[in-house]
Amino acid sequence: MPEMASSTYTYLLKFRGDLAAVVALCAVIVVSWSNANGMWNRNAWQLPSTYLGPYRGAPKSDLLLHLAFIRAAQAGHFVPLQSKIVPELGAPYEANWNDWPITEELPIFSMGLLARDVGIFAALNIALLSCHLLAGLSFYFVARYRKIDVFWSFTGALAFGLASYIFSESPDHVLVALCWHVPLFVLLWDWVSSEEGLTLGSKRFWFGIGVAFIAGLQMPYYAGIFCQLVLLGALISWIRTRNVTRILSPLCFVGATALAFALMNIDTWIYQIRFGMNSQALVRPYQWLEIYGLKLVDLVTPPLNHHWQLFRNFAEWRARTQILHDEGSYFGIVGIAALLLLIGVALRALIKS
Repeated sequence: MPEMASSTYTYLLKFRGDLAAVVALCAVIVVSWSNANGMWNRNAWQLPSTYLGPYRGAPKSDLLLHLAFIRAAQAGHFVPLQSKIVPELGAPYEANWNDWPITEELPIFSMGLLARDVGIFAALNIALLSCHLLAGLSFYFVARYRKIDVFWSFTGALAFGLASYIFSESPDHVLVALCWHVPLFVLLWDWVSSEEGLTLGSKRFWFGIGVAFIAGLQMPYYAGIFCQLVLLGALISWIRTRNVTRILSPLCFVGATALAFALMNIDTWIYQIRFGMNSQALVRPYQWLEIYGLKLVDLVTPPLNHHWQLFRNFAEWRARTQILHDEGSYFGIVGIAALLLLIGVALRALIKS
């Protein structure tokens, strides 16, 4: 027992800087989020941070949708991989949600379980705060794994954990705000495109399989970009080495993501096979990909509520000319400066080579 206590003390002493950074990171994120949303008392936690959209006071229809999901999960009508019939809706019949493809069943189910103890609105607020906390912690541990200094790891984690993008998706897009796993993608993209590559069956390989599977269980937007860049990295590695084995691990990652995606949608597909497809359940024509697609100008267009009048004027002009309003892609002044610095460094290295 004394030896175990001594080893534990030595371990904590070795990582005391990281422990202090993690505690400080969580504390700053919690205080910052609470201050931004006015969550300083119990009553505030029992209400959503807003019911209105960011433009012209439009109702946040997606907020109502996610609250309905949480309510159904709370009542036991929304269980992963099972039929989803909600008796309380669609009177005098029942609401049938089986023909609506939903990949993020586990996060919704988790919020429903939490709502049984704290209530629907409080569960949503806790989930939104968790999105920020998980994002910050994920970024920090990835940075530390890459041997980034504690100070800069903390700074980057704080910037990502309190990113305006996550705030902009609150409270109506909680599943989009759940982007904590994106920093883990960076590790896999780097491993796949590195000179040494990834060996099948290695520890890194199985870690990648786990990350890929997690990606498939959550928002398809992130899963899509993950698969695209994994395959792109594999292609680059194959071009450099002409070694076909460099493609095997990335293909396994994409397969794990596809397997998780299929697992979350198997109940919908079975229902469609039995009763036919509802063509109006989810309509996403290709033309909307062109409209919704992220554009470079979105990264430098400030929000309408920017603190500086000059920036607000530009944002208002942009809002009047675009078809749809962007939802939080603005990098910020520091982010834009960092992007320009990275571009400059890359161009300089390219010129020297």
